[in-house]
Amino acid sequence: MKRRDEFKEDSAETIKKMRDEFQKGLENLDAGFEKERQGQFDELEIQLKARRERVAAHKQEQKELALKKEREAQEALERKYEEVRKMRTKRDTIEKAIQDGQKLIFRGCYSRTLYPYNAMLAGPIEDHGDYDFDAKDKAKFERVIYDELLAKIDHI
Repeated sequence: MKRRDEFKEDSAETIKKMRDEFQKGLENLDAGFEKERQGQFDELEIQLKARRERVAAHKQEQKELALKKEREAQEALERKYEEVRKMRTKRDTIEKAIQDGQKLIFRGCYSRTLYPYNAMLAGPIEDHGDYDFDAKDKAKFERVIYDELLAKIDHI
């Protein structure tokens, strides 16, 4: 019986030892799990923080881009208004020059002065519908020169 008691005590101690080791292992295991879990949470927190920073930077970039586009549009509008103002002043100066008596320049008349329409001279031409007056005048002029030359020859 003594042996039995001894065996019971040894087995009780062994069970207690095994139970303590098991508890330590569980605690270590719990600590390892907790450590791993905390590490994963820390990593997720770092990733979320980095994402928040990227999102904030992107929003700031979008705001700056929108402001830049708005400024460019405003500058384009200002340039357009400035161009319109310049064109208006140019138009006003041209209108003033025309009203002050600028002589018009027609195509082919750059070096010749323009004369006003003379109804007395153009009347007979328009009445007869004969616009080839240069040829007739040339023929008359030749006839006059010929007659003058004949008169001079007769006089000699």
